[in-house]
Amino acid sequence: MRASRAAWPCMSSWTTSPHPTRQRSTSGSDTASAAPRPDIKLSPNLVETNRKFAAKLWNACRFAGMNGCALPPDFEATMATETLNRWIAHETARATSDVTEEIEAYR
Repeated sequence: MRASRAAWPCMSSWTTSPHPTRQRSTSGSDTASAAPRPDIKLSPNLVETNRKFAAKLWNACRFAGMNGCALPPDFEATMATETLNRWIAHETARATSDVTEEIEAYR
């Protein structure tokens, strides 16, 4: 059974996006037009590894969404008492901050 678009508002283009397991052409006009960046090391093995990791995240998000997982309105990450939960909340906040800074710097 497929989730409806209403259940996944942040993923409105998920039905029209390219299939995640199909590889793009490694030759042709689409690859020749983009200048290579020396700071990114890209190999077919690295692409495959990251694709598998992204698929795991996608499946976890779909599982959570299909089972009605949601934060309670009164949730406060700072109120976590378990050490592991506090660490997860801290690392999530740090990752969010780092990614936001990098996106802003890229613009």
